[in-house]
Amino acid sequence: MTEREQRYIQDPLFWRAGAIAATIFRSMVLAAITIDTLRQITPGSPRVPAYDVINNSIAYQYDPARAEYAPKIGGEELIFDAFPALGNMSQDLFWWWWLVHLWVEATWEVLIGCIMACGP
Repeated sequence: MTEREQRYIQDPLFWRAGAIAATIFRSMVLAAITIDTLRQITPGSPRVPAYDVINNSIAYQYDPARAEYAPKIGGEELIFDAFPALGNMSQDLFWWWWLVHLWVEATWEVLIGCIMACGP
C-alpha cells in the first residue's frame, strides 16, 4: 500500500464522507421501497381486498388456472369480536381496566423480572 493510499485510509474525513454517502444512499433506497410497498398494500388494490371483507370468512382454495392457492372470501363471521359491545361504557371500561392491569402489566412484569434475574 502506498503512502498516499494510507493517508486516505487514516483520514477521518474520508470515513465520515463514506458514512454520510452510504446513509444517504440507503435512505433513498428505503424511501423508494416504502413508497412502492405502500402503493401495493393500499386497500382495494389487486393484492389487498377492500375493507368490506372485515368480519368475513377468508380461506385459501387452489386455483387451477393460476396453479396456486388464492384467498376466497366467504360469508360473514365475527372474527374481530374480542370485546363484545356491552351497551354500557362504564362496564366496558371496567373490564378493559382489568384486562390491562392484570394481564398486560403482569406479563411484562414477569418478563422483566426474568430478564433481570438473568443479568450479568
